[in-house]
Amino acid sequence: MRKPHSQSALAPLSPEEKDQLADWLRKDTYKIALARCTKPRAEGGFGLKMSIRPLQTFHAKVLLLDAINAACPQIRK
Repeated sequence: MRKPHSQSALAPLSPEEKDQLADWLRKDTYKIALARCTKPRAEGGFGLKMSIRPLQTFHAKVLLLDAINAACPQIRK
């Protein structure tokens, strides 16, 4: 089994910022989320220079985690 690759484009984000990004991806399109991510921090973004692909990979992980949490509600804190 191969070791999963880390997403270096999202590495500068704090856990809270990753939660925010997950919420954006649940509600909006990749294009909108990418525009928010690339905005400077002073304007409410994350100041990242990235393509759409890391967002797609991150969103897939968010959806999987959401599905696991929905299937096993007793495990959640």
